[in-house]
Amino acid sequence: MTSTPRDFSTISPSARSLLIMKSLTTIPFVTEAARLILGAEGLAAELTTMHREPISGLRLQHFENRYRSVDTLLVDSGLTRVLELGAGLSFRGLDLARREGQVHYLDTDLPPSRR
Repeated sequence: MTSTPRDFSTISPSARSLLIMKSLTTIPFVTEAARLILGAEGLAAELTTMHREPISGLRLQHFENRYRSVDTLLVDSGLTRVLELGAGLSFRGLDLARREGQVHYLDTDLPPSRR
């Protein structure tokens, strides 16, 4: 069985759909990122498709609540050094550093593709 090397510079389908869904929230930077990646018309088309799914509202609520819960825990902990593994298209570090000042936030995900 031969396998084709995976191109890690692309967005996985799950990360892409999560970005689209989170673009409807107030999570910082997500809507702007979705527009940059998909274009305004592409994002609108994807959101129209998403709204056809019966449980899309519940998923949206779940992911925003989870995001906010982690934010609250991080701020309440008083930690100033955070390492986020598997960050995907999370902009939490950027937002946390912007809001909280002296925070060192390192996020990482899949390695870039090998050329």
